[in-house]
Amino acid sequence: MRHDVSSEPLKHETVHAIAKATGQVVWLLTSEGFLMADSPSWCAFTGQSPEEARGPGWLDALHAEDREASTRALRAAHAQGRPYEFECRLHRSNQRYTRARIHGVPIQEAEGPPTGWVATLNEVWVDVSVRHNEERLRLATQSARVAVWEYDFVAGQMTRTENHDGLYGLEAQQVWQYDLFTSATHPEDREASDRIVQTACGPGGADEYAVDFRVVWPDGSIHWLACSGRILARDAEGRATLVRGVLIDVTRLKDVEAELREAVRVRDEFLQIASHELNTPLTPLSLKLESLHRLAERGPAPPEVLKGHVDVARRQVKRLAGLIKDLLDVTRLSRGKLQLTLSEGSLSERVRAVTERFAAEAQRNGCRLELTSTGDVTGRWDLGRLEQVVENLLSNALKYGQGRPVHLHVGADGGSALLRVRDEGMGIEPEALPRIFDKFERAPSARYHGGLGLGLYIAKQIVDGHGGTLSVVSTPGQGATFEVRLPWRAREEAPRR
Repeated sequence: MRHDVSSEPLKHETVHAIAKATGQVVWLLTSEGFLMADSPSWCAFTGQSPEEARGPGWLDALHAEDREASTRALRAAHAQGRPYEFECRLHRSNQRYTRARIHGVPIQEAEGPPTGWVATLNEVWVDVSVRHNEERLRLATQSARVAVWEYDFVAGQMTRTENHDGLYGLEAQQVWQYDLFTSATHPEDREASDRIVQTACGPGGADEYAVDFRVVWPDGSIHWLACSGRILARDAEGRATLVRGVLIDVTRLKDVEAELREAVRVRDEFLQIASHELNTPLTPLSLKLESLHRLAERGPAPPEVLKGHVDVARRQVKRLAGLIKDLLDVTRLSRGKLQLTLSEGSLSERVRAVTERFAAEAQRNGCRLELTSTGDVTGRWDLGRLEQVVENLLSNALKYGQGRPVHLHVGADGGSALLRVRDEGMGIEPEALPRIFDKFERAPSARYHGGLGLGLYIAKQIVDGHGGTLSVVSTPGQGATFEVRLPWRAREEAPRR
């Protein structure tokens, strides 16, 4: 069907002028969907010549798989007298296809059906790219818990990313008012944070500001936010009219910061304690060596005198060696290098041997050691390390036992090997119990008894390495009971013949 366009020169000229003025692709179609006249903008976009585009030829610029769908969309819109729209792959002048969205508006006279169409197109690759970028930005801001905002003082309106309100623990608000910020801010931070914002936004204020503050969520939890703002425009009097900024949830960073500060504090305290503890045995050791030197200059000394000096020196050397050993063990534990060497042996015998070695020290402290055993408990353990556990527990009991008896018990309890060390001394305060096995942890009374605060920590790590448990029960003024349980299976007796 041929469409006569000789009576419509002004319409075509107008369409060409619109296309040229707007930079858009615009063309006219007959009611059947044929190109009415040459469209320079269409030809420039698709690379078709005017001859190729005439009549139904413009459809050849559409991807072959999309032509039928576009024709159906046009027919349906014509039957209903309404605009039509469809997406298709469209051949570009650069010999590649792009995805485009074609819009058609009907040309109608009176109440009759459309006599033609004014069509335009928009590339949607750009739209898709923008949508993808927006989605990536949304995911990034949500994952990083970062919100972007902008406040227009003139319009009294704040625009923000969709996760902004959630950083305050709130549901999405229809309108964000400044009082929502102040009311959510922790009372202790409200005045300072408000002053920083108001000062920056006022005349003579800095164009950039930053403030960290706490917010209280409706559920009562406290979160840290870091807000950075930049003044983009000011009025004639210097007051801010447009501010843009970011809001970041830094709760985890603040927690880590607090943990690091605590770690530094513990380290400094430990270094102070360690230097004191390592120096303490050196003083009497140095004095005894000086005494032995003077005795040697005077000539032969009575054996009992020499023995007294040597015994004191040996005890101080032993104490110094123990401190150094604890430090080395903690270093290995921190690096995950404390290895256990397992072998068959009797826990009962090792506990008895350690108790005998501590007899002299217990006597000096005025403590009586009482050891009970319910049979031999033999298993596969790192016997040297278990001796270290017994030594640390027993040393701890003697230190805080206040000269009262210390009771040790070793035996079996079901599927566990059991070691219990109980003293009748000062006990442990309830608030200190949860931390008693922590590294460098020392009870308040420890300052009067010395020590690095490592013995119980090392003992716990050794027991854990064996798959066992180390626990404590204590009542202030009534002593403390430490209990070690290790996985154990009784050996089967050989069948009688």
